[in-house]
Amino acid sequence: MNLSRFIIVLTFLLIFLQINTRSQSPLCEDRDFECLIVEANKSLELNPQDADAYIKRGNIYEDNGNIEFAIKDYTKAIEINPQNFGGYYSRGLVYKDLGNYRQAIRDFDKAIEWNSINHCIFYNRGLSYLKLNNVAEAIKDFTKAIELKPTYAKTYYNRGNAYAQIGDKEKAEADYKKYEELTKKS
Repeated sequence: MNLSRFIIVLTFLLIFLQINTRSQSPLCEDRDFECLIVEANKSLELNPQDADAYIKRGNIYEDNGNIEFAIKDYTKAIEINPQNFGGYYSRGLVYKDLGNYRQAIRDFDKAIEWNSINHCIFYNRGLSYLKLNNVAEAIKDFTKAIELKPTYAKTYYNRGNAYAQIGDKEKAEADYKKYEELTKKS
């Protein structure tokens, strides 16, 4: 593995851990929003150029329904470090959830520029394309997500939906069958 690939993988792991430990802190009781925000603000006071700290605070805001502040923090993280895919990915998720699929796709595109091995980015961009009835692009993204993580059942289900939309019953049924196989295992 060359050094640049190693750095990308390491960055992905750090962001993944950060995203998957959202709103958790050993100093704060069970998702205490005020405590978590105070802690995040202290971290940013110590290092106001820490893009990851903005992403973490954005996650806290998002988890607590303060979407406007979450988007601002994700945007600030991108301004500080335009190569940090986590800001684009997190902001893309928010835009997708808000139904702003075109903006979500733009953010997922940028996230993929910096991390093309994260199946979640392709999966969520595929969902956004599907919502815009761009079925061909959705199928491409779901297929790439499956290539990257063939055990993620929801991708098969949604690709099956995409195939069903274009009338490809055989491929849709194959994906639904794979979805059922994977969900029975878990």
